[in-house]
Amino acid sequence: MKLSNAVTTAYAKAYLNMFGDDISRSEIDSIADAADFLKEHRRALFLLKVPVMDESVKRRGIKELVNRFELPSSLLRLFDLLLEQQRASLLAKVFEAIVDQYNTRNNYEKVVISSSQTLSDEQKRQIIAFADKRFPGSKEYEFKLDARLIAGIKIMSDTMMWESSIDNYLRECAQAQIW
Repeated sequence: MKLSNAVTTAYAKAYLNMFGDDISRSEIDSIADAADFLKEHRRALFLLKVPVMDESVKRRGIKELVNRFELPSSLLRLFDLLLEQQRASLLAKVFEAIVDQYNTRNNYEKVVISSSQTLSDEQKRQIIAFADKRFPGSKEYEFKLDARLIAGIKIMSDTMMWESSIDNYLRECAQAQIW
């Protein structure tokens, strides 16, 4: 584990130890959205490193971020700590670590179900029932179309994958010929 990963994980765990019971699933989703925004707009994080910039300006920017993404106000205390320890530029990574740690603690996974064609509601129910048996914990399902599957279905989470498609069969055949 890289040092920055260990540091961001430590901040995330400490934050969740203090405020984890008061955070909802929708707030965690908002934290994930804010992390994505900060990764996309890295200049905002760079500005947090500038020593000549007044800390009140940095705090005002974070308050705007909290309001824009409807984040828990408790994150302001985390930001103050990061600012005090001159690690405010780690904010996006700390947000990601908070989401990861929250999901791990709550045994939550996002499961993406890809299919080669549009599925009916009944087919979706059957696939969800199938996935519920194979993927532990609470889940959020997302359905996507993927023409590359060539008549099949792929179920994937952060930790597991299951696929039944002609595309997968052809890959397995190609690998069998290589070895």
